[in-house]
Amino acid sequence: MKLLTLEAFGDRMIELFPKLMREISQYESNYLTEGVITVPQVWVLDFLKDEKSAQMNEIATYMKLKFSSATGLIDRMVKHQLVKRVRSETDRRVVFISITSKGKKILQEIYKQKRKGIMRLFGRLGTEDRMQYMELIEKLVKDLSSVPQESCYANRHY
Repeated sequence: MKLLTLEAFGDRMIELFPKLMREISQYESNYLTEGVITVPQVWVLDFLKDEKSAQMNEIATYMKLKFSSATGLIDRMVKHQLVKRVRSETDRRVVFISITSKGKKILQEIYKQKRKGIMRLFGRLGTEDRMQYMELIEKLVKDLSSVPQESCYANRHY
């Protein structure tokens, strides 16, 4: 394989990633693939799945959104009964967001189906190739978590 410039690498990734994701999602039928909920809503559910609850500012920070955009995102999720708002008993201005049983069930189903798609796709590769891929992804995630994130996401609205 010939060496690629970083720009050519970026172009190739833009071309390949949608194909890879389509292949992984090909056999899925859930709230996400049917367009009932969005990818950012899945990210919020994933964030909340291990937490008892989180404050709105924590969700906005995690999602790299303005507070008002995060509020709109949570409003839509409350409407779909994926999360619920609970006011603090000690300070009524503080609002906690927690995942509902419906939100947990939907997230589990999405991940169950994604796991099957990933297994189907990566089952075509040998163990060594899968390990190399995993090592690269883990390295990227580790590097990303140690670098301060740019504020380019601050103006996104989901």
